[in-house]
Amino acid sequence: MRISLFISVFTFLALTGWAQTPKTVRVEDPKAKEVFEKVRDRYEAYKTLTVNFSIEIQIPQNPPINQTGTLLQQGKKYKLDLPDQMLMSDGNDLWLFRKEAKEVLINDIDEGDDSVLSPIDLLKIYERDDFEYALVNEFKDKSNRTVQQIELKPNAKDADYSKIRIEINKADAAILGMMAFFKDGVRYKVVLDKETPNKSFSASTFAFDASQFPDVRVEDLRLD
Repeated sequence: MRISLFISVFTFLALTGWAQTPKTVRVEDPKAKEVFEKVRDRYEAYKTLTVNFSIEIQIPQNPPINQTGTLLQQGKKYKLDLPDQMLMSDGNDLWLFRKEAKEVLINDIDEGDDSVLSPIDLLKIYERDDFEYALVNEFKDKSNRTVQQIELKPNAKDADYSKIRIEINKADAAILGMMAFFKDGVRYKVVLDKETPNKSFSASTFAFDASQFPDVRVEDLRLD
């Protein structure tokens, strides 16, 4: 389920266990916080956002696994489409479509539940008390962009990852990508290939239409 992600770029952080760590004293770098605030302001200014991204999964002693995905975002509504699964929310309900299993799980969205966060909520992840973060590097990449590199480390000793590294374009506060370092040696690298802001979406974009998948089993886990 690690790839059940962010990836939303941001849902990735929640599903790697971030939202489940106990709150402790936060250690923050003012320079990194300033960068995060610029990133937050950039993405919150969009009415909608489409992100095309690529993922490289590095497993020790195995060839890399490469995947691509798409995120559609409109406020609290989002649709995250990956090769093996799709995660969708209309702001009230959450659908997890496991493509290989031909199964859809439907859950309520609990506003008080920190373990399921929308991508827009995760823009403010730096405000949480679960980790420490710092601006660790600034360099020019192959495209001559000035890249700011921020590393975040969980305070919880039992977290299954040791750190997450996020790269941001200093010129426009755009997220370029991130890498998650798991303690078992696995690495997830996510690159944001293209952003398309303020594209119009239909009302049905963020709800799963079972009629389009007649052979899929639907399990409704909502309380009501």
